Amino acid sequence: MSAKELEYGVDPPEQDGAGPDEEGGVGPDEQCGVGCFRPSFLQRCARMGVFVALYSPASLCTSALSVYMSSQITTLEKQFGFTSAQSGFLLSCNDIGFLLTTIFVANMARSVHIPRSLFIATMCFGISGVFCSLAYFLAPVTFNEQPITSNMSSSRSDLSIKTNDSRNQLCSLTDKTSQEFCDPKVAKVGAPSEFTTVAIVIIAVGMMIQGLGKAPRQPYIITYIDDNGRKQKTAFFIGVIMAIGIFGPGLGFGLGAVFSQMYVTLEDVQLTVRDPQWIGAWWLGFIVFGLLAVVVSIPLMCFPKRMPGSKRKTPPKRKGPEQKTGLKQSMRELAKKLARILGNARFSLNLAAVCLVLFLIGGFLAFTPKYLETQFFIPAWHANAVMGGVLIVSTCIGTIVGGYLTSYKKLHPYTCIRLVAAVNLFSMVSTCLGFVLGCENPVIVGLGETTVNSTCTSNCNCDSTEYLPVCGSDNRNYLTPCHAGCVDGALGAAGMTYTNCTCIEGGGWATPGLCQTDCQMLWPFLSVSLLTSLFAAVSIVPGIMFGVRCVSDEDKSLAVGVSSFMQTTFGWMIGPVVSGKIIDTCCKLWSSSCYGNGACALYDIEDFRFRRYAVEIAAKCLVMCLYVACIWVSRNRTDWSIEDDGDDGKENKDENSAIPEKEELITKKDKLHFETRDPIVKSRKP
Repeated sequence: MSAKELEYGVDPPEQDGAGPDEEGGVGPDEQCGVGCFRPSFLQRCARMGVFVALYSPASLCTSALSVYMSSQITTLEKQFGFTSAQSGFLLSCNDIGFLLTTIFVANMARSVHIPRSLFIATMCFGISGVFCSLAYFLAPVTFNEQPITSNMSSSRSDLSIKTNDSRNQLCSLTDKTSQEFCDPKVAKVGAPSEFTTVAIVIIAVGMMIQGLGKAPRQPYIITYIDDNGRKQKTAFFIGVIMAIGIFGPGLGFGLGAVFSQMYVTLEDVQLTVRDPQWIGAWWLGFIVFGLLAVVVSIPLMCFPKRMPGSKRKTPPKRKGPEQKTGLKQSMRELAKKLARILGNARFSLNLAAVCLVLFLIGGFLAFTPKYLETQFFIPAWHANAVMGGVLIVSTCIGTIVGGYLTSYKKLHPYTCIRLVAAVNLFSMVSTCLGFVLGCENPVIVGLGETTVNSTCTSNCNCDSTEYLPVCGSDNRNYLTPCHAGCVDGALGAAGMTYTNCTCIEGGGWATPGLCQTDCQMLWPFLSVSLLTSLFAAVSIVPGIMFGVRCVSDEDKSLAVGVSSFMQTTFGWMIGPVVSGKIIDTCCKLWSSSCYGNGACALYDIEDFRFRRYAVEIAAKCLVMCLYVACIWVSRNRTDWSIEDDGDDGKENKDENSAIPEKEELITKKDKLHFETRDPIVKSRKP
């Protein structure tokens, strides 16, 4: 391969005096710029390598914004009182917007200006992020309306006002529960309010806008790279974009961890991140990623419709009466293409398997930070930090390795699908470890039948439907300060400390949050997750290339669109909703108000763990069966779309040399033509 081929990522431009740096001989569709702004220096950017380099930051921002919502699930549930099912619905709204346009967008891939379409799509991501943040400004925080900040007076009178507040659940002779249950001035963390519906609508619309921007990404990127570059380098360029984009989830969870350590109002409140009343600044991440997406989208609008020197031009328009095709005829042709694509057994079996895999990823991955928080008793920022670390290390390395194997080792599509099946087998085995890599339910005094001497709280009027756990100086968990018999509180630099607790020996003290557990399963769990994610990421590029190569070139862009549509419908969209419903069935104690049940305050973590991994293993067993069937129907097939251009920059004379049937047909046709033209040969026929 020559240096110019490496530089351009495609065949070098024809040496007719019109290269990518010169305007002569190069049409507007092959020039960088917008409108009349097409300077000569800008034409140096008309290279696939430059396009990949400038699109990669856009891929990074959009993928980060896509998963940022998952990093803030528990925070949003605390502020607005969402159930897990409602959180799953909001995540699925992203895919509802995607489904509205994906098939039609994919079918237009060869007629639209792809770089400018990607510019618009990335802009939609940016707008959606800013729009979602409006929920914070239009549905204000009502908890701690007079927050305890470091600037407030710490006099005894101020403290008594705060500690007598029902939200602190202190031991009191007066029962105010029934009076305050529907009092709008008494807002509880995790309980629904009059702003819950407003927040759902705002975030849902924002996520739908994000889905509209997601529709063109995969089909347009694959089509643009494959049509404007050498096919043997397609996997490499896609691997680079995906590898950088894979950093997005890690970046999203990483910054999610940072913002989770900031209080939602950005005030310096004297609450700790382990306090059940802590709410992170979730809205800040939407603004940051939204504005970044807008900025990085701008260079994309300057790239040409097709690269100079590319031999795969836009198909010429048909002349005559056939040129004017009505809507009815277009829909008929679309239906024929869809029937041909879905009738391809290799494509359909692989697609069904991928849909099931994405059902698991879209469902349980979205709630993995919540799983880490509840299962291992860590704060939200810690869960997001470890999630970001695992995703960055495993998926980035795995995707690069998968792209390298597919591109430079020139893996045949049949080898690709076998590799994907082997990875799924390993994933299925490692998932079984999830049943044992977890912690036990904490023992909480005041919950269910777990009680202490009832005489110490007999006059306290404790509310057993509230969840404001405290850790006593006796290293026991109590459902609320009231259940520990605490009658006073003191505010210090480390937050609230409840004192004079009659149920704790010697009238001890208690601090907000559960006691530190001696469960040491977090790091073994993360190690297994890291290894599983690493191997799963290796199969991403081979899986994509198998799906692209098992259909014809003319069906390629539509096949990618169909894949995106089906994967979104039966994977990304359904997964979060079903997972949210399953998670809600594991709830032991709800945060409630007169508006109904809100976020789950306390889960049965053992039941949570069992249900999660039972569903995962069942789905992965079915995925394995589908991959085995796909390998079986692919074993003797030779009609793979794997032809490539010659090294001299010209198209191969036989574009389907890998198809013996077509080669044999052409040979017979040429022989018949030769014998007809040559009477000597004709006379020698028996």
